[in-house]
Amino acid sequence: MIKTDRLIIKDINESDRINMIKMFKNDEIIEFYMIPKYDNDEEYDKLFESFLSLSKLENRFVKGIYLNNTIIGFINDLGIKDKKVELGYAINPKYHNQGFMTEALNASIKHLLDNGCNEVICGAFENNIRSIRVMKKCGMNLMDKIDYITYNQINQKCVYYNKI
Repeated sequence: MIKTDRLIIKDINESDRINMIKMFKNDEIIEFYMIPKYDNDEEYDKLFESFLSLSKLENRFVKGIYLNNTIIGFINDLGIKDKKVELGYAINPKYHNQGFMTEALNASIKHLLDNGCNEVICGAFENNIRSIRVMKKCGMNLMDKIDYITYNQINQKCVYYNKI
């Protein structure tokens, strides 16, 4: 568990199912966080189950972001290799522009670097100004790495930031 001034970052719980599925379906989140659009709720339930299971594993970093005991976002590793971890994150748009994502990412980066990781990497589509601003506020540096990813049938340029 990671505590900040306003937030708790911890394992995801069964009681978070409804709020997480709402985030998975949220168009503003889907625009930038690569979540498949499913045709039925069973698929969203399976996605939640995957997050829930991964959250319990010691060798993974899959956490909920909580404000007053309510999940308002999540942060998860997209892979851990050679003491480098790449993170993805999303927050309910209701909580945008209040510093919550910066606070959660900053605390998560510190936790990971203090606990054996040598580098934390985050990527964002270049038009995801909010996410890039969050990474910069967390002291992350623009990397030379660039990818082109087709997401929602659009070829998008993805830029990466890191902190060592």
